[in-house]
Amino acid sequence: EKVDSSGALAIAMGSERSRRTKYEKLLGLDKASAPSKKRKAPAAKPAKKKPAPKKQEPEEEPEAPEPPPKKRGKAAPKAPPKRRGAVKLDKAALEARMAADGWTKEEKPRAGKPGHVDKYYVPPGGGRKLRSPLEVARAAYPEF
Repeated sequence: EKVDSSGALAIAMGSERSRRTKYEKLLGLDKASAPSKKRKAPAAKPAKKKPAPKKQEPEEEPEAPEPPPKKRGKAAPKAPPKRRGAVKLDKAALEARMAADGWTKEEKPRAGKPGHVDKYYVPPGGGRKLRSPLEVARAAYPEF
């Protein structure tokens, strides 16, 4: 065992426990004077008192109306579920209006696919070609 100038113990070999006990003996710390490392049980908490329920006079609750009796027989057919983004378009009325206003419909066969035809709708005064009746309705007839 060696003690350096600061009083610290320098032990080259030995387990940590033996080094600690030798260091305690050197400094004069015995097990009797050293604080115990045992865990103490936590102090018991006082029991919480539940507040007494408030006494209230029972109030009369309004009675809910009874639902009407269910009808027996066939149920009414349900409407199909709505699709998100679906737009209702009266195509026949739109095409009649387009024909009256002078719109023309061009049909161009595709070069790469025989049997496939691209349809374009051209406004009466010329201009940008539109590719579907929905596009025509959005551009020229917002009421549809």
